[in-house]
Amino acid sequence: MAQEEVSMMLGVSAEITKLEDNMEGLKAFLTDAERKCITDTSVQRWATKLKNTLYDAADILDLCQLEANKRRESRGGGSMEQQMAPGCFQPLLFCLRNPVFAHKIGSRIKELNKQLDNIYREANKCKFNMNLGSNLDARNLTAELSSYRTSSHVDELAIVGEQIERDTRELVQVLTTNDDNNHSIKVVSIIGAGGMGKTTLAQKIFNDATIQEHFKTNIWLSITQQFDVVELLRTAIENAGGDHGGKQDKSTLTETLINTISIGRFLLVMDDVWSHEAWNHVLSVPVRNASKKLPGSRVLVTTRSAHLPQQMQSPLRQHRVRPLENDDAWSQLKKQLQPDQHLRYLHLWGTDISRLPDDIHKMKFLLYISLGNCEKLFYLPGSIIKLVHLRSLDISGSNVSAVPKGFSELTNLRSVYGFPVHVDMDASNSWCSLQELELLSQLRDLTLYGLEKVQDSRMAEKAMISSKRHLGYVELNYSASGHTIGTGSGEAEQQQQQSVTEEVLEKLCPPTCLETLVVQGGYIGRQLPDWMCAPASAEFKSIRYLKLENLPCCTQLADGLCCLPSLELLDITDAPAINRIGPQFQASSSVAARGSDASTSPPFPKLRQVYLDGLREWEEPRQQQEACSERRELYLYELSNLTHVENFPSVVKLDVFDCPELKRISGLAMFQKIRF
Repeated sequence: MAQEEVSMMLGVSAEITKLEDNMEGLKAFLTDAERKCITDTSVQRWATKLKNTLYDAADILDLCQLEANKRRESRGGGSMEQQMAPGCFQPLLFCLRNPVFAHKIGSRIKELNKQLDNIYREANKCKFNMNLGSNLDARNLTAELSSYRTSSHVDELAIVGEQIERDTRELVQVLTTNDDNNHSIKVVSIIGAGGMGKTTLAQKIFNDATIQEHFKTNIWLSITQQFDVVELLRTAIENAGGDHGGKQDKSTLTETLINTISIGRFLLVMDDVWSHEAWNHVLSVPVRNASKKLPGSRVLVTTRSAHLPQQMQSPLRQHRVRPLENDDAWSQLKKQLQPDQHLRYLHLWGTDISRLPDDIHKMKFLLYISLGNCEKLFYLPGSIIKLVHLRSLDISGSNVSAVPKGFSELTNLRSVYGFPVHVDMDASNSWCSLQELELLSQLRDLTLYGLEKVQDSRMAEKAMISSKRHLGYVELNYSASGHTIGTGSGEAEQQQQQSVTEEVLEKLCPPTCLETLVVQGGYIGRQLPDWMCAPASAEFKSIRYLKLENLPCCTQLADGLCCLPSLELLDITDAPAINRIGPQFQASSSVAARGSDASTSPPFPKLRQVYLDGLREWEEPRQQQEACSERRELYLYELSNLTHVENFPSVVKLDVFDCPELKRISGLAMFQKIRF
């Protein structure tokens, strides 16, 4: 190349690198700003400016990638170019070998970098929080796993489409319509599944000009499941423009909140509410007392629970967020098929869609596809394997029974939900879809369905689950209809099925970095795999949540479960054959992990919640000794033969249901609460 061309390439490529760095840094700012923009109009304007600039920057990087792809294809893809990963620096540098394109794009990138530098400086003035982290709270397993899986990657404005404008106008009118001199508080609820746009709709309502004029005080609260009462009250006071003075007493803070919001009509938004406790136990009293002084105050709630409004009382209106109607969805999808549109998110969760376009590969920059609970969807187009940038695919709850061969080419995938196990046993070659997982080394979340179909453990071994060093969430689903246990088939056949099932699960050993494991649906093995037993289980130092559901033939829990050093929640449901728990499970144990010395440690050192449901043969929940500072909750449901509960000194809460033979409870030194 000529010296001028090299200089130009290096200059523009440096600007591209700077642009990518700027984008990564400012995304964290944007996360913080979006929280603050709800109540601060200056920050709201800043966030809008940043968001628009980031969209422009993403489009420019996409154009660079498209140009690189065109040049690579036109040259037949040389060996060096074929090895380049999509989206890395080399393809962008490759696109700059077109001097006309480099000149055109270079000036745009330089201008964008200047804009981002200015925005960055403005952010410093606003003192945004850069140290943002995930804020997962302790909660029941179902909610915890749902929260873990449902990250905030999806742009909810794209989910609900133009309907959000109609819904906003409708609910603004409901909230601002006075009801004469009625001083009682009224609650408007926005109800819908996760990812359907509840929060986005609430934000548009909150920031609507009519709302801002109608209410003197507007308060936005994001409610976590395990909220802190004092912190919730203090946040409410701050967001209402008051001063809590650093107080920690609930009564004092309640009175301060009443005084703060009593100065006029107010709107309180409670976002992402999972239960009625935050309202009934914390906010109801100050909100009701303050609303008595002037009629017309309102509460707006977003929730997944259809029962919550009745539990909160005083319901005024319930609004269900709807997905796009079919015609609108297809219209939007067809528009995005044009290569200049650069669609990144395709969210059709819970719709009646029955197929994806055969030329879906034209959406070159698709990152996330959500097709969960699309019950009329039966297959994926073969061209989906060309979406090399794809990071997340959700087909859980659909009727897709197989993935296209070549699925393993989607090496950028981080999350796969509802992956169907498909076995093809033809005369020349036996193939299982599990083999497609071998090269997906970037996976963070993985759920598998139909594991009962695997008849050879070597097929499971080829998935190389244990080698995926980023894997944090694994869900293994079996179908109870996929075996002959209990159907009157021969004993030898049943034992063969059980042996194969046990061997397959053994080969599906996850990596030791795993945080959440779910095995459910009908695992017919008589025992759990060796990697759940001591000493191997001690190597799983990161597992926090473990759920075992529907184990019809398993007779004994693996003793290694007590050796999981980080386990916080254990849920064992519908395991009717378990009749005993070995002494290692309950007492202190001596454990030696591979490559380490033996050490004695208390069982379940971090365990906080235990759910035991449907263990009909289990008789003796007795803890021999315990050296643990964690306060624990024990839930015992449908344990037909349970006669006594003894010696659980760290249990503070005991919840018992349908245990007809239970006669004695003793040895609960820290016991605080019991419910029958």
